[in-house]
Amino acid sequence: MPLSIGTKLGPYEVTAKLGEGGMGEVYRATDTRLKRDVAIKVLPEAFTADKERLARFEREAQLLAQLHHSNIASIFGLEEKDGVRALVMELVDGPTLAERLERGPLAIDEALSIAHQIAEALEEAHEKGIVHRDLKPANIKLTADGKVKVLDFGLAKAMDPVGGATTSASQLSKSPTLIHAGTQLGMILGTAAYMAPEQARGTAVDKRADIWAFGVVLYEMLSGTALFAGETVSDTLASVLKNEIDFGQLPAATPTAVRQLLRRCLERKPKNRLHDIADARIVIDDLLAGRSDTQDAVAATHDHPQHAARGTAWPMRLVWLAAGLALGALTVVALRGILFSTPTYRPPLVRTLTYSGGSEWPSISADGKNVAFQSDRDGTSRIWLKQLATGEEVALTEGPDRQPRISPDSSSVLFLRAADDGTDLFRVPLVGGESRRLARNVISADWSPDGKRVVFARNESDASRLIVISSDGGTEQVIVKREGRLDSVTWSPDGTRVLMYEAGRVNTIATTVLVAVEIASGTTRELFRMPASSRFSTAIWDGNDAVLYAFSPSQAGGGQVLLQRLTIGSPTPQSLFSFPSLPVRIGLAGPGSLVFDTVSNRQNLFEVAANGTIGRALTGGPTTDRQPAFSPDGRRVVFTSDRSGNLDLWSIELSTRAVRRLTFDVADDWDPHWSIDGKHLLWSSNRGGHFEVWMAEPDGAGAQQVTSNGVDAENPGLSADGAWIVYSSANPAAPGIWKARPDGRDATHLLRGAYSLPELSPRTNWVAASVNDGSSDNQARIHIVRLEDGAVIADVIVPGLPRNAGRSRWMPDGKTLVFYGADKLRGQALFRQPIVPGVNTNAQRELLLGSDDKLQVESFAVSQVDGRVFVSSGWSETDVLMADGIPGIGASLPKREP
Repeated sequence: MPLSIGTKLGPYEVTAKLGEGGMGEVYRATDTRLKRDVAIKVLPEAFTADKERLARFEREAQLLAQLHHSNIASIFGLEEKDGVRALVMELVDGPTLAERLERGPLAIDEALSIAHQIAEALEEAHEKGIVHRDLKPANIKLTADGKVKVLDFGLAKAMDPVGGATTSASQLSKSPTLIHAGTQLGMILGTAAYMAPEQARGTAVDKRADIWAFGVVLYEMLSGTALFAGETVSDTLASVLKNEIDFGQLPAATPTAVRQLLRRCLERKPKNRLHDIADARIVIDDLLAGRSDTQDAVAATHDHPQHAARGTAWPMRLVWLAAGLALGALTVVALRGILFSTPTYRPPLVRTLTYSGGSEWPSISADGKNVAFQSDRDGTSRIWLKQLATGEEVALTEGPDRQPRISPDSSSVLFLRAADDGTDLFRVPLVGGESRRLARNVISADWSPDGKRVVFARNESDASRLIVISSDGGTEQVIVKREGRLDSVTWSPDGTRVLMYEAGRVNTIATTVLVAVEIASGTTRELFRMPASSRFSTAIWDGNDAVLYAFSPSQAGGGQVLLQRLTIGSPTPQSLFSFPSLPVRIGLAGPGSLVFDTVSNRQNLFEVAANGTIGRALTGGPTTDRQPAFSPDGRRVVFTSDRSGNLDLWSIELSTRAVRRLTFDVADDWDPHWSIDGKHLLWSSNRGGHFEVWMAEPDGAGAQQVTSNGVDAENPGLSADGAWIVYSSANPAAPGIWKARPDGRDATHLLRGAYSLPELSPRTNWVAASVNDGSSDNQARIHIVRLEDGAVIADVIVPGLPRNAGRSRWMPDGKTLVFYGADKLRGQALFRQPIVPGVNTNAQRELLLGSDDKLQVESFAVSQVDGRVFVSSGWSETDVLMADGIPGIGASLPKREP
């Protein structure tokens, strides 16, 4: 039954139809309770009418819902309304692997990266006894951040009408995957083309069927060719059962280990096939880590394993002999290093857990699987939950809420919720559900070690109180009354004491003391008095005899922030770790491990609002996103980012915010530029050891080097007629602006000297270039020159900045320049100025963007469709991080699984 936009199934409201296929129809919907988008797959009416089949499907769906992995699209639940049965699943944005393969084969590294993630997904499922049964490119999604998501795990079995392992030929063209168009004659039949021979014969299958499909998918990624193709189901099945596999279709550079792996995966007899997908994952692990096969050099000429063995047998003995001698020498050196040198210090490994900003107050579960934190990322401060294994983040509460604490048994979360008369204490199950209020007017709270009680602080006009209640609420037991204001309460691991801060005044001087309170007697003990000039964060126990807190001696900010460990009875804290900034909350995550929140610097893309201020954010996270460039149709922005670990090109769809990586080389790729027709991307890359201009298709495919400057070629642009590439060079022998044909021919010096950052007009043959011409006015200048001969036709003075300032961009008319400068009243700014050859138009410039207290503009892009402007700006935001390898903390805790 089709669903209309706005239809509700339980808490899910349908917002769009995404497609349909053998399983039924799929819709995008919003979870109105948790404020997230999901996919809803409506089951066919003929299916839901069969009660026995439906009951079996529900049992299978319950099993599939146990799969939780970062490379598997999760099942959230089943919903029913007015006879409509629907499966609620994780919505995964991005193209399918099938859509990616329409453009041809993948680079070997990219194919192996995708295969590695598919193998990890299969390994997780197989360990739980779940076989996919329908693995194929259409069931594999590629997200914008490089993550692979395998869809529809086990649904082929769940949809099976007889509950067995067999499948009739009439069903082979159908699949649980929902597509935009049905299978047509002449197209490869999705399910049949990836079936293992035993599936095609209708016999029983196990996890080795998935291994066969894995091999078929990997072969297709590398070769760009579907391994088994046919116009009908029968033709396809015959190909699966009989056709010889042509390994000669693989690229010549395919590593020997990959060829051998494919042969093992594509054995038609299951007993001869690779038995466990984990073995495939290990092979790919080695390849991605650079532990390549020593026979790779001859793989292209000795494709058959027997040929390779004959061609390399004796040389390999020499290799092993040389390796043995080298190992002996290295052993002597290593022993000398051990005996006569001091151990090498390895700094803690710090990684970011949240990327959306506004996230703080982390609490990690005792089993190490989840981190709860508060975030206002969607405009309301609420409690979020992050699964460390999958990376999935979901909103746990409605808000406004803060200060989560996960229970010792990892089943519930305490948190504070704002109320009209103060802040109340609530408890919610970790899996979500209804929240229950435990107490009113609470400042800070924590669980007892056994999870049966809760301690909290309440500050009132007459006194402050430390109170204990049952974890289900009920009667309050006051442990101690204090004159100062209490905060940051934490129960000791042995359950005998509570740690807290008490703020008050001593001789009219504000002071804060870290104190411990005995639960049984109410006796307090001062542990440490904070200096009045200092800043500090929440304190926690480190075992039963020591406490941890973050401390900075500078009240004004800017000073070093240290993790301090104070042993009870000792007056001197020990510094163990340096924070980027003062965290609000720290928490132990295991021996040597800590979670904390901190302000991190990032550089993201923002839209310039109509009133000349910074508007909505286009990208987010603690990354460096810069050098944006609009596509000619105004629908996409390509930019440079370090989110992959080095500088690569990424693109973002403005309508969906989907982010996608375009370049995958280990070298730096940056400063992208679109061709006017939108068919090519240009950028600068140091893949050859120094920067040259490269060109590719809009998705990054078919990359090739264009220039051969020999030293440095950057800031490329393509003329409106596509005849010339213009770029800058810092070659000391010939600096300035150059032009060359798109194939690299006719390289010509256009502007000699201290010119940089050329920008081609989309409508004229003008080039704008920043220049440090040695003039005495100490002003940055932009010269407008003709592409034909480099003659200067206009001179733009950039206000308020020293010489050799930043880049300019053209407005859609091709005759109005936008550039970066400084305004006397508003600081950093973007200006817009018309250009008329031979006429001084400096007085006609207008302010396009004034300064913003939070943001600092670095680079910008102008849409050639409507003149919209996006800027790359630096700013600061709070995120949750984890540090591993901090010596001296958490020794009493169980080791956290990585």
